[in-house]
Amino acid sequence: MKKKSLIMLLSALMIVSSVAFGTIAYLTDRAGVTNKFTIGNVDIVVDETEVDEDGEPVPDPEYDPENPDPEHPDPNKRTEEENEYPLLPGTSYVKDPTLTVKAGSEESYVRMMVTITSAAELKQVFDELKIMYPEKFANGFVPNEHVEGWDSSVWPCYAMTENAEENTIVLEFRYPVAVPANDEADTRLPALFTKINVPGELTGSQLQTIGGLTIDVKGHAIQTAGFENEDAAWAAFDAQMKAEENLSGGEGETEGETGTGGETQNPEDTAGEGESETQTPEDETTGD
Repeated sequence: MKKKSLIMLLSALMIVSSVAFGTIAYLTDRAGVTNKFTIGNVDIVVDETEVDEDGEPVPDPEYDPENPDPEHPDPNKRTEEENEYPLLPGTSYVKDPTLTVKAGSEESYVRMMVTITSAAELKQVFDELKIMYPEKFANGFVPNEHVEGWDSSVWPCYAMTENAEENTIVLEFRYPVAVPANDEADTRLPALFTKINVPGELTGSQLQTIGGLTIDVKGHAIQTAGFENEDAAWAAFDAQMKAEENLSGGEGETEGETGTGGETQNPEDTAGEGESETQTPEDETTGD
């Protein structure tokens, strides 16, 4: 059931695409240095593959597979800034938000928060697609047709939050074990996911409905020392972020808050939650 929550959210992201009439929409994805928040002596970086204006990976000319360099570990450039994707129906895009704990950090818990805007509009489009293509979308999006590379054992989906007031959906992914202290080298964790696959059934009007959709990926970290378990640590993290938000008068980004005024759902309890339910591969019906 945990995979359901991920796919419902991530599949929604992929709906922003170019469709009929040559319309092109851009999905803005923030996974950068301004989106890292830590408590204790910990330092993290969230980055992903840099893409060009066509959504293609930008090669890293300094990458050398014969002489590995920790500053250039991948054949493509990495970026901590936002990417823009001209999403086209039936297209697959490299998208691999990755969290790295920097050398010298204390043992820490880490998590990644994925926020999608235009939640109500997405649900509206899901309902329309289920009417238009009942066989294909009767059970929601088929996971392996829309998301690649997410491993629920590596990045379990801990919670999903819907915030009606802000019109967002937030998924919280916690790394399942504490990241050990390492004074010698950075600890680069597996990517949250690696690709998105865009469905090609949208109409021009549906694109307009969800044209302002964005995804925001944030990395959080907190030291393990002083906490009985990760739940206690993240409760303290969220409380501190909330206190700082109150101190600043509520301006700026609110971190550690997964949906004030909304309904928080455990991913295992999402079955039957209206029309946006997404089936796991085991739940697929034959003929889809």
